[in-house]
Amino acid sequence: MLDNVVPAIQFDRVEKSFGSLKVLKGISGFINPGEVVAIIGPSGCGKSTLLRCFNRLEKINGGRLTVNGIDLSRSNLTSQQLRQLRADVGMVFQHFNLFPHMTVLENLALAPQKVLGQSAKEGSRTARFFLDKVGLAQKAEAYPDQLSGGQKQRVRSPVPSA
Repeated sequence: MLDNVVPAIQFDRVEKSFGSLKVLKGISGFINPGEVVAIIGPSGCGKSTLLRCFNRLEKINGGRLTVNGIDLSRSNLTSQQLRQLRADVGMVFQHFNLFPHMTVLENLALAPQKVLGQSAKEGSRTARFFLDKVGLAQKAEAYPDQLSGGQKQRVRSPVPSA
């Protein structure tokens, strides 16, 4: 930890189990604001589970986890705290997770509308901007099953995380 720097993420002896399977066994560490960190390890070692805990998509079973000043170890987080956390913490999932019944544009505009409260018009404008940035402006009205694997990867996360 750097002097006078409050970590963006701090975890101390974090544990997570799924039934009798212990996935995270006392994991500790911290990530400072602006720091780029790679979490590496073999398949099944808990990398994705740890990341899901940072976003409170999974609740930890033990230890302490704080993200941007929000203590995720507490069980009584308000919906406002969870919304703020998820607005600040970006995550790219391993699978494409595009809604098959929605166009590329609709898929991209949905999160800014739901999380950031953007209007449908503003969400569409933002989505079109980023589709253009990744060379997929012409695919705005296409459906996920009309895209290649590489195109799906660019659609799922064209907006850089903060």
